[in-house]
Amino acid sequence: MHAPTLLTLSGLLALTTAAPSLSARQEICSIAYPSLIFQLISTSPDTNTGNHSIVPTGFSGTTEYVTEAHFEPLAADTFRHGACRLQLYFLASGAGRLETNPTNHKLNFYSVDGEVTLADTWNSYPATKSLVGTVDVVRKDPSTGEDTVLEINSPACSVEGDGSDDGLNYRVEIEKSGGQTEGFVQWWQESGAGLRVLYNC
Repeated sequence: MHAPTLLTLSGLLALTTAAPSLSARQEICSIAYPSLIFQLISTSPDTNTGNHSIVPTGFSGTTEYVTEAHFEPLAADTFRHGACRLQLYFLASGAGRLETNPTNHKLNFYSVDGEVTLADTWNSYPATKSLVGTVDVVRKDPSTGEDTVLEINSPACSVEGDGSDDGLNYRVEIEKSGGQTEGFVQWWQESGAGLRVLYNC
């Protein structure tokens, strides 16, 4: 399998976010998707890629792509019980398409000190607080007909009026290993797939 090519900044800026639809196979839980998901790029340190549906995270040579994501607080009248579940989800049918570097495809998810916004850049962004979870992004063989569900963590839900009005905010980085010159994970946030939070399960 060849390594996917990370999009240039101009290519990312040309993309818009597709509104995901709910998978009929995942109706037991309520599902929230990020209202913002974008990249900060080391070689464009004062520019934000803007919100879009393709999500590359990783590095190639001296260029590094970091992803930030923001989930809005859950409406108090829709939240009933339980913790939230942060997941990556990819349909066996191919929606939420996924490409990875053959040898380096682990992602680290960090909570951040403040709210992720479109004002963030490589040079100016909320500081990381703690590692939320690490996930090895490997897709199930589509021939099995099974969707790929990668559990990242079960963070406390952010609900309107509970004092956590910043919502859930994350910084996503590739896990680097010594001596590697590249590594990346790239997915499409579309058709009910990609990064999501489950609640009311």
